[in-house]
Amino acid sequence: MTQPLDWGEGDYGPTGRTLVPAAETVVTIAAPQPGERVVDVGCGTGNVSRLAALAGATVTGVDPSSRLLERAAAAMPSGSEVSFARGDAAHIPLRDHSCDAVLSNFAVIFAPDPAAAVAELCRVATPSGRIVFSAWMPVGTPGALSGEVAKFLNETQGTPLPPPRYAWFERANVEPLFAAVSDRDVEITEHEIAFTGPSAEAYFDEVVLPNPVSLAGVAAARAAGTFDALRDRLLGVMRAANEDPDGFRMSSRYVVIRA
Repeated sequence: MTQPLDWGEGDYGPTGRTLVPAAETVVTIAAPQPGERVVDVGCGTGNVSRLAALAGATVTGVDPSSRLLERAAAAMPSGSEVSFARGDAAHIPLRDHSCDAVLSNFAVIFAPDPAAAVAELCRVATPSGRIVFSAWMPVGTPGALSGEVAKFLNETQGTPLPPPRYAWFERANVEPLFAAVSDRDVEITEHEIAFTGPSAEAYFDEVVLPNPVSLAGVAAARAAGTFDALRDRLLGVMRAANEDPDGFRMSSRYVVIRA
């Protein structure tokens, strides 16, 4: 079981902006209708909450970080019916069967206990409600960057490698979680998202460096005096994967799970 990240550390804002296209995909698949009750689990800076509110839904954004909840609230459309509350994927502060759509954009997948998270998503969804969330596939540069940070700290400081995260992208892993608590059918579709910037260096400094996922490793490297070596290593990965010779672009595959 992995330990939860502190998403209130660093600055998730730049990363949140890069994930808007995936949030649009999640909301499009869920198709919230005016007046429906929607919960955005792990709402972060509010991408999904905002889109669901624009569709006319009554939205509750849930996140463990008070700092991110404040940012999300400030980003909501004027006049929208959106509220926010502290919680996480295994502890959603809503009544049983109270949501027509339970949504999450790359947040449920970080839950330390996948079975508990899925049970909680099913608990708050109405029997006919939709559960829709996104999960990274193990290909593409963004995932490789996180892996490189862990390998670098292991090589330079002897820090143990973290256990692999739960493979949400595999049907064989997801279906049993739902089957244990519901009779919901599971659909999984593959999608792609592109991350862009004026250069690899600019993207690293503006997005990767302040990301909460990177922050602990970056702090450890700075303390050990090896940050420059870590930065060079990560930039090497990014340059090798760059798809835009005139700037910076890297693509990553992800899935959207609908139950």
